[in-house]
Amino acid sequence: MRPYFCTRFYRRCIVKYFGGTKNLFLWLLALMLTMYILDGFFFGSSHSSLLDDASQKPRSSKCSEVESCPDGQVSYYLKAGAGRDDQPTICVNGQYAFSPEKKNGGRGICMAVFSSKTLDLEDARTFDTYTEDQVFSRYIRMGMEDRQLVAIATADEASFHMSVETKDYMKNFGSEAILNLAFRDSWVMIGQRGLEKGKAIEQVKVRPDTSEYPSAAEMKGCISIPMDGLRDLPKENLGPSGSKLPLGEEVANCGMKDPCPSDAFSLRLFSGTENKEGPRICVNGRVVLSPELNNAGRGINLVIVDPERKEAMETYRYDTYEVVADNAALVARLKTVSSNHVILVVAHDDASTSITEDVRVALSAFGSAYISTLAFRDVWGFVGRPALSGYTPYEDMELGGQDIWPVPVDRKYCVAQNFKGSEKKADVSKSKNMNRRTFCRKFDGYEDFCSAAHIDKYPSPTQLNDSSIKGHPIFNVPIMIVPGLGHVATLQQFDALMQVPGLNPEMVTVLFDQKFEESGLLAKLYNFPTVELTSSTKYVLLFEKALEQIWSHYPKAEHLIALEEEVIPTKDFLHFMAQCWSALNQDPTLVGISAWNENGFENISSLSDVAYRGRMFPGLGFLIKKSFYTDYLRGNMSSCCYKRSWYGWFSKLPSALEMIFPDVSRVLRRQFLGLTENAELIQQYFNRPRVVSSGNSVAISNAQTLLSAAYETELEKLISSSTPLTTENVQDCLSGRGIGFYVPDVKEKSFSIFFMQKRDNDDALLSLLCKCFRLFSANGHLVRGKHKDMMRFSYKGNQVFLVGSMSPYFKYMPASYRPVVQS
Repeated sequence: MRPYFCTRFYRRCIVKYFGGTKNLFLWLLALMLTMYILDGFFFGSSHSSLLDDASQKPRSSKCSEVESCPDGQVSYYLKAGAGRDDQPTICVNGQYAFSPEKKNGGRGICMAVFSSKTLDLEDARTFDTYTEDQVFSRYIRMGMEDRQLVAIATADEASFHMSVETKDYMKNFGSEAILNLAFRDSWVMIGQRGLEKGKAIEQVKVRPDTSEYPSAAEMKGCISIPMDGLRDLPKENLGPSGSKLPLGEEVANCGMKDPCPSDAFSLRLFSGTENKEGPRICVNGRVVLSPELNNAGRGINLVIVDPERKEAMETYRYDTYEVVADNAALVARLKTVSSNHVILVVAHDDASTSITEDVRVALSAFGSAYISTLAFRDVWGFVGRPALSGYTPYEDMELGGQDIWPVPVDRKYCVAQNFKGSEKKADVSKSKNMNRRTFCRKFDGYEDFCSAAHIDKYPSPTQLNDSSIKGHPIFNVPIMIVPGLGHVATLQQFDALMQVPGLNPEMVTVLFDQKFEESGLLAKLYNFPTVELTSSTKYVLLFEKALEQIWSHYPKAEHLIALEEEVIPTKDFLHFMAQCWSALNQDPTLVGISAWNENGFENISSLSDVAYRGRMFPGLGFLIKKSFYTDYLRGNMSSCCYKRSWYGWFSKLPSALEMIFPDVSRVLRRQFLGLTENAELIQQYFNRPRVVSSGNSVAISNAQTLLSAAYETELEKLISSSTPLTTENVQDCLSGRGIGFYVPDVKEKSFSIFFMQKRDNDDALLSLLCKCFRLFSANGHLVRGKHKDMMRFSYKGNQVFLVGSMSPYFKYMPASYRPVVQS
């Protein structure tokens, strides 16, 4: 996933800084033209124009490999590709349709088609007949006009999947040698459509048993046009000849439990799975169409049925994904369907890319309600009859998209022999989430969200069953989300929020950069209100704009919950905040509640029922009072908070202000990917394994002691009764050789370590001690979560207190204890 993420990231950066790939291209083009003009002005021009094609051979009446031709004859030069990477050459009358310089050949059949009247090159195509020959077969039958001149050269391998029928049809171009073309044989040919067998000019080089490839088939010369032996071909019908259709296995009632009435026939229409499993049609208990039977495959698969005899008469496949000529053939066949017959249709893989309006109109006349909306990768099953009044009762469609493989259409019917149409037009979109489908067609990278299994789902909030917080004010607090460039993280964030019991989606507002409407459109699928922000080059500036905007949308709100980019809330995110709500609103020194513990690392954080107070503002996921924003943040962000919140917004704010935060975090921040100016901070902060809540709603055991006075009482009780940890091995800690302290293997106990300070907020020793216990400690950055020169955290299920000499709790150090001092 990382390479794909990086691709999207850089693409979004292009949008952010250049306004889109189109603008970047224009900018680069202008730069190149400027350099080119300056180069020509100052240094002259000794090279060809930018618009010249250096590989294009000059147009002449002959190919350069041919010395001369008699009057009235045309020169030609053909050479096959002799190996896996060798390019073929096809030249007729000085026109190089394929050449090594052009590098436009590919594995299989390289074919150039020329007008028999003007000898102008009309088409040049490569058909990978090593993989399949359906496209090539249809093209030579229906994509060409009689008498057109054809020149062919193979490249690499062209025979592996070329059917006997296709080889046989090439006799209509005068070829005889193709009938014996084998694996990796090299072949060139020049002929005309309608030429008698054996009249083409061709050469085959057979691959020797001792060699991987033969030498290249090569020939040159002059020919007269028209060639000898030319005649008109009958019009080609791609349906099976004769009245007896090959049938497949017997399937009782086509898979239905009960047999159909006597005046109906059983039917199963299966559109196939993605482009992996082909379509199948069963009629009256017999498979009549599958990839192994009667050529089922990509595009529109058609079966004509006699309902009176309950018998499939003919099958066809029209590749309306790629072969434009198949449209006319399909329309022509539909026009000749007997009024007594029924048509069965399944669309497989994709049938829409090259489909024409004529086909849509023709199938609509058979009673289809859905053909008019058939789009990329939609799969469709349909039963119709000529001139049906109204709409067929037998039709189904599943919608696909650019990155969407739909669930297959797999329907079983008892089709009445004389079924009638309905005046009511079915609407396939009624059971579909069309807004989500529109989003998925517009934006890539949402594989699971846009998968067939999920694309029609509507996200819904999770019901609140916890009676203890039903009706709590926390559910009416506005939640502000400011997405970043990570689309996967934004999706996970939205999904996670919907899993929070009691969440009101109308209270969630997504404020997004105007250059990235994707986040806003995604938010609407979750029924989150959105606000478009003027673009910013830095996320912190966008976040500042969001803070300004959100209060105007909720002028009466006294609190705000904010979620930054890449932050995923746990299910008990609001439950935790609800339990801290009372203390927050009664204590003026508390400015908010953080759902993130900066020291909540794996093997440290473990007490999910404990909350702390501390001087910290980690951002990411938090609740703040409006008064805090208005008094300290509004208008001051450039001085206090000009960097991302994890750099520590409290460093320049009054020392009395604190926040509540949990021992076990209630949000998860995804790992930081990409370059950063402070790699150590990012590694410590985001990329070390962390502990987050399991999502179970746990009661906070000390919720009633988070008020300032009560919290001091709690701390004094805990520290005074704690067990001091001996410092006799502290040098192991200070020198980085180990933890330096022995913590007994017990649970729910309190331990303390006392250390010396030179002044208030002297964190030199505290930072080293934090590093010993693997708390947050990055060079050049303050320790996090400190309260009155004391650090509180959990370790192996116990509470540990690091108490500085300037802390009011230092008085609880035993007289015999040797505090940690800086050596």
